[in-house]
Amino acid sequence: DDETFRYALRPEYATLYQSFVRGPKEAQLFEQAVRNYQRYDQRMSTMAQLVDPASKIVQQTSTISQFSAVGDLVSQGRVGEGQARALMHHAHEVSREIEGSYKDWVNAQAKCSELAKAYDLITLSPKIDPDKGEAPGTRARG
Repeated sequence: DDETFRYALRPEYATLYQSFVRGPKEAQLFEQAVRNYQRYDQRMSTMAQLVDPASKIVQQTSTISQFSAVGDLVSQGRVGEGQARALMHHAHEVSREIEGSYKDWVNAQAKCSELAKAYDLITLSPKIDPDKGEAPGTRARG
């Protein structure tokens, strides 16, 4: 995998990557991985800049709809002022909880992604059997 070298900078992978000698091709792959990550980060930042105002608009529209619905109930005489305030309070709490649940779900997915990456590294079979080792066919040069 050409994208794994960037993880060498993370402390938990340092010993693994320090045990290998890196050549110019791998340095080039690392540079490409950094560029890809920078492009990804820029795109995510741009999307956040676009989605944040839309999110605010949806929140404000929800609040206006709540006021309108409760106002209609009050004007029709179905609920009193105290009940209307309670309805508004609970509607606000419900919408905030739904938004918080969505954010919790996104965070859980991000954490599970990291665990999946760690699991992938743990389950990789070693190239050399640690019980047998590897006997070189020739003497070392250098």
